[in-house]
Amino acid sequence: MLRSVLHVHQRKFRANFEALDVAIQALRYLTCDMPCPSLIRGIQVAADNAKEDAAKTALMNEAIAVMEDAGISDRSKLRTLESLLVPAIMSMAKFRKHIYYTSEYPFALAPEKDRQIKAWLREFYALEISCNQKHTA
Repeated sequence: MLRSVLHVHQRKFRANFEALDVAIQALRYLTCDMPCPSLIRGIQVAADNAKEDAAKTALMNEAIAVMEDAGISDRSKLRTLESLLVPAIMSMAKFRKHIYYTSEYPFALAPEKDRQIKAWLREFYALEISCNQKHTA
């Protein structure tokens, strides 16, 4: 069945199509046409990871949108970022290191600090979040 699905959607796999097809055929021979519990567990874990990655993507998109919203005070932005990102995306230590160093949030951020936070969020999204989705897609 897996091979049939692969053939129906072969355009999505482009250059990897032949390798995937051969890998699926090899798996069939290795399992002697019997169910493979480790494969089934792997599929379930991958599905759970995909859901988790989608949730993290939504949180990061919301965090970036909050920082771009000119109608919200900087103090509210920082509080919202903390509630969105900690602990779902990062630890409090990482938040303090990269976003804001203390829990005493100012009413207004210095323009340079605002730019740094926005740049870091975009970079973190590109490196951590979107790369995870590329690997699980």
